[in-house]
Amino acid sequence: MARPPKLLGSIPKVRADWQWAGEWWVETDAVLVGAWRLPQEGKLALLFVNVSDQPVIVTVAFDGRTYGFQQPMVTVTELRAEGKGRVKNCPLISATPCLYRPERHWRGKSLPAEPFACP
Repeated sequence: MARPPKLLGSIPKVRADWQWAGEWWVETDAVLVGAWRLPQEGKLALLFVNVSDQPVIVTVAFDGRTYGFQQPMVTVTELRAEGKGRVKNCPLISATPCLYRPERHWRGKSLPAEPFACP
């Protein structure tokens, strides 16, 4: 595991009763993020999920230096349950607004350590 990037902006909260021992209400951000480093492959996987019932826009504050990347650009491959999505170059340090829809169960990003060359 790795420390996930910070999410900026007004992130709504969600409440749920986990019912572990009677009523057990918990509250968390509507958009959750996890990070995993794959050092042997030179990759980082970021997973995002919106657990609310409404679309949420948040800004993802990413600093690739935190994960050992040094080149000025990294390649982002969007992954979805149905397969790979868009592939694009992003700056090593960025703050990107992202829309997370409630019907998306997961959204991943894989960042290779090598710079991406456009064909």
